Amino acid sequence: MTPPSSTKPKRRVVRNLLFSIFTKAQGGVFSYLTTLLLLRAFKVEEYGLYSVLFLGLIPNLALAARFGVPNLLMRFIPEYFYQNNFRMISRLLRAANIFHVASAGLLLVITWLFAETLSGWFHFAQSYDVLRIFAVGAFVFLLGENYRILFGSVFLHSTIFWRNLIYNVLRLAGIYIATRTDNPLQAVVIVEAVLYVVSLILFVVAYHRNVAPRAAEDHGPHEPAPRARFINYTILGYANELGVMLLGWAVDLFIVSAYLGGETAAMYGLAMRVFSIMYGFLPSNFLSVVITPLFFSEYGASKEQARFGFTLLVKTSLLSTIPIAVWMSIMSRAVIVDFFDPRYAEAGKLLAVMSIFMFMDQLRYPVGLLLQNAERNDLLLYSKVFGVAKIAIGVWLVPLYGAVAMVWITCLSVAGQNLLSYYWIVRILKSPTDHKGVGRLLLNGLISAAIFYPLHFLFRGPVGVLGSGVVYLLIFLAINILHKGFTPEERNFINQKIPWRIWLF
Repeated sequence: MTPPSSTKPKRRVVRNLLFSIFTKAQGGVFSYLTTLLLLRAFKVEEYGLYSVLFLGLIPNLALAARFGVPNLLMRFIPEYFYQNNFRMISRLLRAANIFHVASAGLLLVITWLFAETLSGWFHFAQSYDVLRIFAVGAFVFLLGENYRILFGSVFLHSTIFWRNLIYNVLRLAGIYIATRTDNPLQAVVIVEAVLYVVSLILFVVAYHRNVAPRAAEDHGPHEPAPRARFINYTILGYANELGVMLLGWAVDLFIVSAYLGGETAAMYGLAMRVFSIMYGFLPSNFLSVVITPLFFSEYGASKEQARFGFTLLVKTSLLSTIPIAVWMSIMSRAVIVDFFDPRYAEAGKLLAVMSIFMFMDQLRYPVGLLLQNAERNDLLLYSKVFGVAKIAIGVWLVPLYGAVAMVWITCLSVAGQNLLSYYWIVRILKSPTDHKGVGRLLLNGLISAAIFYPLHFLFRGPVGVLGSGVVYLLIFLAINILHKGFTPEERNFINQKIPWRIWLF
């Protein structure tokens, strides 16, 4: 493809990294506050239904009902942005919106017609009105996601931050009011649906202020869309997303709810919520919205140059994930009891297992990114056989061994998927990571866990739990300074990108 302009657009990487950090930080704070409101207002069974809808259905609809189009946008918009081709970016967004109105509209009609049957499947037979309201909100949510992907792909993370801040403030206020009504569950679902509409309006206004004028001013030569490339990537991407859906935590809620009932679904849902809040604070997670388009724009046409970036992503992901994972796995029950609700103390067991495998869950990102950059979605797809196996084994074992079996099955399935994907990276892409450095980081995690575990009984209450996190982090960082996992070249590269040479790991 020939760039329509020789002038490369500014990506403002540092500025966008900061806004990405602010976005994830305020998202975590608001998520915690709204979760507290919901736990205090809902019965345990009601929180189970809320979890099935907003932690189970919404993420799965975002994958299944959009037929791979988000993958198309995330992969190619950064490439066209780097070429300053805003006309093609506008065409991609318009096509995605038309497609999603049709696909999500069909799901909306089906839900409204069969709401009573569907609510019975979830073991919440009297909640069909709630399901219909939820369906309207989900329709709008899916459309708004196209704009969120667009803004991240053209490095307008400040726009995402301000949209999220407005949305989260309104959502917190709305849920506070809704939880004080006679029917808090239905009122909360109405609030969520209305705010999805508000969110979409904010996105559309921002688009017409920031992106649409640049598309109108793009007078470069008309370029036909590479439809064959788009279609091939989208089809394979969608098949891969279905596998991601099967491997994700969200689908677990349907199995748990169907076999074990609403109370157990509530426990599982809260463990998922706490896990996602902590996961959101991982540096590698909140930086991914900047790293993904940056990686594609840098290496989209030079796939053989991506190995160094892949290795850095793997190591930095491990360095940031291991301390949170180990600390949370040890302190999980205390976190649930002291910061959320003692009624859900049993969710601590589920959270502990999730946390043990957090680093493996996090490695899905760099492994998938490298294969997507090489446009080898077919290889990602093959690894999703573990998702199919997970569902079959879950249906078999969950009725026998309960929710904890579902957690172990999901975690081991994700680990299997990552190992198979990495096998493709080594065998076909010839881009192995630094095994010695990765081994050092994992060993440092085990050593720090062995030192901290005998001490964790000393920390009690909210202040003590927070203090235990600081103590464990200091232990982990000290060990990594002594037993380094990064090479001198990697340390020099990172230190050149930050104000002070503090990367000593």
